[in-house]
Amino acid sequence: MTTYSPTSSLVIGLKGKELTGEEKKFISEKKPKGFIFFGRNIESKDQIRSLTDEIKNLYKDDATDPDPDIIICIDEEGSNGSGKGVSRLIRAGLVEPNFFPDASSYDEIYQTQGLEAALNLVRENYKNMGALLKSLGFTHTLAPVADLSHPDTHPFLKSRCFGSEVDTVVKFCIAAFEGLNESGMLGCLKHMPGHGPATADSHKDLPKVDIDLNTLEANDFKIFKEVIKYLKEQNIPALAMTAHVVYTALDPGNPVTTSAKALKYIKDNIIQDGLIQIISDCLHMGAIADTAAGAIKAFESGCNLLLCSHAESELLYAINASCEEIKLAAESPNEGDDIVA
Repeated sequence: MTTYSPTSSLVIGLKGKELTGEEKKFISEKKPKGFIFFGRNIESKDQIRSLTDEIKNLYKDDATDPDPDIIICIDEEGSNGSGKGVSRLIRAGLVEPNFFPDASSYDEIYQTQGLEAALNLVRENYKNMGALLKSLGFTHTLAPVADLSHPDTHPFLKSRCFGSEVDTVVKFCIAAFEGLNESGMLGCLKHMPGHGPATADSHKDLPKVDIDLNTLEANDFKIFKEVIKYLKEQNIPALAMTAHVVYTALDPGNPVTTSAKALKYIKDNIIQDGLIQIISDCLHMGAIADTAAGAIKAFESGCNLLLCSHAESELLYAINASCEEIKLAAESPNEGDDIVA
C-alpha cells in the first residue's frame, strides 16, 4: 500500500461536480500538487466530500492509505451574500451569509465595538469556516486577504480588505490564521505583496503601482512581512498568493507573478525561508496575456505553485512538460563543472 506524492507544480481547476475521464488520466499520470474548487464544482456538502475523496484516492493504492500531501483549496474569504466578499459556499446556498461575513464587516465592528470584539469575531468565524471546510475534505482556504484598503482600491477588492490601518490589518490576518489553525485548516495570504494600491482589476487588466519602495515597505508590504513573521514563529505553514500587479519600484516591466526581480525581493525581504510556498494567482486572468507563457515565466521566476483554474488538459500537459524541463535543467550540473580551469 502506497500514497503517491505530487510531482507537478500545478494547482488545477476541474470542469464539473465529478472527475471526467480526461481529468483522471491527467491526475494519475502527472500527479498535480493541487486542485481549486469553484461554483461549477459545488452542488451539496455530500457531493463535495465525494469529489475531494475521489481526488485523494487517485494518489493512493488503497483508500485506507494516508491522505496525500496535496492541496485541495477553495476561495472562502467570507461574504455578505449580496456582492461583498467572496464565498463559493455562500454563493451556492450551502451556508448562510452571516456564517462568515466579508472582511470589511470586521472593520465596521472595529469602528463601532472596538478592536478586541472584531478580532474575537474574526478568530471565531475563521475557526468555524476551517472546521466546515475540513469536514468537506479541503486542505486550504485561499484566505485571508492581507491587502491594505486605499481610497482608490478597485471595487473588486475593496470589500475583501480588512481595513486601511496597517497594524490593524496585521492583527486581523493573524486572528484569521489563529482560527484556521485551531480548526486544522491551512490558509493563503494574498495578494502578495499587496494589491490594495492598484486601481485596475487584475481579472481584466494589468495594474501598475508607481509608489516608491520606502512607502510600500512602510505600508502594504509591511503587512505581509509581519504576518509571515508570525506564521514562522508559530511554525504554521501557509501559501502566499502573488499579485498580478506591476510595482515599478521592484520591476517596471513585469507583474510580480512573472518577475524574477520582484519574487527575489519577496523571498529575501518578506518570506526569508521555505515555510511559506508561493502560489501564483490564477494564470487565466486578464493581467496575464498568455496563460502558457505566463505560467512558464512564473515558474522560472520563482513561483513554487502555478494556479491554472480553467485550462484544458492539452495546455496542462504542455505547461507541466515545460516546468519539468526547467526543474531538470536546474538540478543538472553545468557542463564544465568538472573541468579544471
